[in-house]
Formats: sequence, structure tokens, C-alpha cells
Amino acid sequence: MSISKRPVPRPPRAGLLGDLAGVLRSLGVTYAKLLEKPVAPDEAPAAADDVAPLTGGLRLLTTASGQLKCVACGLCTHVCPSQCLTVVAEVSSSGKLAPARFELDELRCTGCALCVQVCPEDALDMNGPLAQPVGHRLNAISDKVSLLRGGTKSPP
Repeated sequence: MSISKRPVPRPPRAGLLGDLAGVLRSLGVTYAKLLEKPVAPDEAPAAADDVAPLTGGLRLLTTASGQLKCVACGLCTHVCPSQCLTVVAEVSSSGKLAPARFELDELRCTGCALCVQVCPEDALDMNGPLAQPVGHRLNAISDKVSLLRGGTKSPP
């Protein structure tokens, strides 16, 4: 069995004048956009409050009674490709596993949400606020309390 090569049909070249005409058409579109009437101030958003906040950060969830849903199984730490989660388990007073320490390094997190998908208790979601700029790397590590509040870390 042999493979036959067929030539791919291509449109004929327009030549130098055709290329120049294409460039002039492109420039015409650009200049037309430049000369359009700008948006009036009353049509623009009045304040930053009119714009929805960006979400996509990790947060811990609780039950309706206020109990943490996380059972510290550690599946989220094992599936995380960037290894940004730290979960240390402890036995609670009721005899169940609970996270003694749950930390997220926001500088390492890629937002892939694999941890959310693998969680058997639906204790995580990606509806928290996005990571904010920090002055020091250690300030980008969110603990269990800040992740319960929605991912925002209180200023030091």
C-alpha cells in the first residue's frame, strides 16, 4: 500500500497590488475604530461596585449546622498537581476525623479544581475570592479559618 500525495489547492496570489490593497483595507478598519464616538460617561459603570467581584478561589464549606464538611481524608492533597494543599488530620471529640490543619498556598495553586472534583464530602468549592497580592510569601498561605471565611486572609 502506497501513500499518494495530492497537491493542496491554494488560491492564486494576488500579487503586490492585491497585498497592498489588503493592508489598506486593514488600516481603514483601524482608523474607522479610532474615529468612533467614545462611550459617554453616563453609559460607563458608575463605580467599582457595579462590577461583580472575581471569584475562583478555593474555600472550605460547612454544613447547615456550622460543622466543617471536611473529614481530612487527604484525597485533595494527593490529587493536587501543584501540591499546594496541606491537610493534617486529628480525631475530634465525637471520634471522627477532622482537619487539625488545612492550608492552601495561593501562590502555588493553579485553580485546576481537581481537589473540588475528588472531594467525597463536597467540602470544597471554587467560589471564593481570587488570591490578592501579598508583600511576603508567607502571607499567601491561607489557613482553615480564612478558607472558611471564603478564602480571604485577614491582614497581619
